[in-house]
Amino acid sequence: MEKIDPSIIWGELEKHSFGLNNGVIKRLIIPSFKYRIYLALEVDTNKRAFILEAPYKFFRNLGPLPQTMGFDAVTRQLGDEEENNLSLILLVKNRNFIDIFNSLVKDVIENITVCKSGKIVEVLIGRLIRWQKFLDEEKVNKLDGTSQRGLFGELLFIKRLIEKSKLDPNYIIKSWTGPEMSVNDFNFWDCSVEIKTSISKQHQKINIANERQLDDSHISKLFLCHYSLDNQSLAGQTLNDLISDVRNLLDTNSAVLYEFENKLKDAGYFDFHYKEYEMPYYSIRETNFFNIVEGFPRIIEKDLIDGVGDIRYTISLAACRDFLTEEDIVVKAIRSYRNE
Repeated sequence: MEKIDPSIIWGELEKHSFGLNNGVIKRLIIPSFKYRIYLALEVDTNKRAFILEAPYKFFRNLGPLPQTMGFDAVTRQLGDEEENNLSLILLVKNRNFIDIFNSLVKDVIENITVCKSGKIVEVLIGRLIRWQKFLDEEKVNKLDGTSQRGLFGELLFIKRLIEKSKLDPNYIIKSWTGPEMSVNDFNFWDCSVEIKTSISKQHQKINIANERQLDDSHISKLFLCHYSLDNQSLAGQTLNDLISDVRNLLDTNSAVLYEFENKLKDAGYFDFHYKEYEMPYYSIRETNFFNIVEGFPRIIEKDLIDGVGDIRYTISLAACRDFLTEEDIVVKAIRSYRNE
């Protein structure tokens, strides 16, 4: 299905609204779609809107619609619906939220156009709840440097796996659990991989978030992947560049691409911050893989006495050299422990 940029259509509607005093002008998008989806403009306020027209029965037992500081959501009879249909309207509250609202509507369109037809309102509400959570928790602030670098490392691993492993990209993206705040960044069937990045040149250390992160007692294989990055030049790639690369690799499978886009949002990456990520450029200084087995320098749950937990600590990579392994071995393990 053709990708749609709502901001372009709204811009055209604003031009058409010149000379009008009130009312709503709207444009049908994706005419081939089973249900009517419009982008609209409230003329007197110049507020942008999204409208989904669907059967009444889809709105039964709906409950309160999500509301947040960025948008209003209402159901209403506009008067030009097909018989037994109702309109669900999303309206941006003020122009400060236009970029966010554009991304929200783009996300809604991408998700409702691939779902089962009877679930369209349910899926739309689910997306709104997700955005409500982002906005209320202020997750729409741009990623800080550490978070950018962490996401860059996870995306590097995804790109390499897609290019090298020949595994189904859908399996790879579904196994990417870092954005969901899982213990490890990637959880394949019975093999997990934790990704770490650093930018210091000497005495490299990595931060371990808790006593479970390097605990292999519940899985067959656990690996640590470390990317040593340089961000002091214009060589390499920006975060935007790498995301574009992965999107291109997934472009032939729309369902997987949507899953990827959703996880990017879970990770805190939004396209309306694109210009914020045009710097820095990252280049890979060194890549190392470690096999997490008995003897690896770490703190795990069985080492702790009762009452002690939530341990955060650092590991010197120089002390881990005896546990180095090859990327091919990691890829082979991921394949071997795949749940067929």
